Amino acid sequence: MKLQSLLFCQGALHPSNWPAPDTLECRSQHHGFCKRYNCPGQTIPTGGTCQWGTLICCKS
Repeated sequence: MKLQSLLFCQGALHPSNWPAPDTLECRSQHHGFCKRYNCPGQTIPTGGTCQWGTLICCKS
């Protein structure tokens, strides 16, 4: 029973259908977008991350 409660709480804290906090920060504060490895073309990295640090934040 305790394991089920723990898993429910974990899902409530990190719902899979909502963007991660760093993703929201990238989009709102930096007006950026997320990429896996490198920022494309004439975009630059903001120094921020997305998806719990697994992606980089880029902007024009």
